[in-house]
Amino acid sequence: QALPADQGSRLHFSATPLGEAVASINRQSSETLALANPSLSGLPISGVFADDDAATFARALQSIGLVRVERRGRVWVLHAPSEADPSVNF
Repeated sequence: QALPADQGSRLHFSATPLGEAVASINRQSSETLALANPSLSGLPISGVFADDDAATFARALQSIGLVRVERRGRVWVLHAPSEADPSVNF
């Protein structure tokens, strides 16, 4: 479960399902995260992230090889690393 940190500026995730982490960040960020495949929603995420920075969150997950990121305007689409499906679930 996501827990707000100091002054609500950061979120702490500890084995939090990716779908829940995405929803938490989407509540505060001016940009949006979307899962290309619902099967990604259960991936456990751990770390501390800004609650209003979808881009940095997406890039961090990509940098460790958990997802492949595609930017579509103000939406950061998270794909499985080997996924080619262009459909998006918001």
